[in-house]
Amino acid sequence: MERALSRLEVLPTTLAFDSASGPGKRGLRKGPAGSRHLLFEADDLCLDLRLESDSTTGSITVHGQVADRRDPLKGLGGNPVYLLSGDRVAAWLFGNGNGEFVFEVPPRAGLLLCLPIMERGQILIALDPLCSQEAANE
Repeated sequence: MERALSRLEVLPTTLAFDSASGPGKRGLRKGPAGSRHLLFEADDLCLDLRLESDSTTGSITVHGQVADRRDPLKGLGGNPVYLLSGDRVAAWLFGNGNGEFVFEVPPRAGLLLCLPIMERGQILIALDPLCSQEAANE
């Protein structure tokens, strides 16, 4: 499984929105306290992430959805989503029909969120800096 991922091209990804970088924009939903909303763009794909910290366990819950910006109603569901720890798969699941997924991330260094989209490439997001910032915002 890890070898198949390494063969996919990594798509250049930009951070289009981060709720931690200032006041919320008009018209965007505000998340609950202790949460952070991020929007990444890669090619014609968009990855919407919400991070929520649990002060009891120290873990971060990652809620995400991947969509095609050219055709947002066309679900990218059924694609696998991986949490990588170094070059190993730490956890994985399939997104639902709308491309949504949820992971609970233990406090561990070196985690990458990996979304392979066949025939397009893969989106890789380092969770360490995002989770560290989320914990600092509490």
